[in-house]
Amino acid sequence: MEISFLGSSNAFASEGRYWSSFIVDGKYQFDCPPTLLPQLKQLGVALDDIEVIFISHFHGDHFVGLPFLLLEYMYMTPRTKDLYIVGPPGCEEWLEDF
Repeated sequence: MEISFLGSSNAFASEGRYWSSFIVDGKYQFDCPPTLLPQLKQLGVALDDIEVIFISHFHGDHFVGLPFLLLEYMYMTPRTKDLYIVGPPGCEEWLEDF
């Protein structure tokens, strides 16, 4: 199992510590901070290999990067398989409203 930490839980990104997020085995993304897409690209993660995104809660520093990732999939890196998004109750409605 390989875990890559993309941030260490600092809501204000002070002192170079970005928002909390990590990816496991290049397939399981936990939270989507605003800086997710450039961080994944910097690590060389194959974006179309991500299978599941877990959203822990609805604070902006945990999900605001998701629209940018979805736009990437629409215009730059087309997906060939399903992407699953897992979150707390009401996640689907919350994200549609957002």
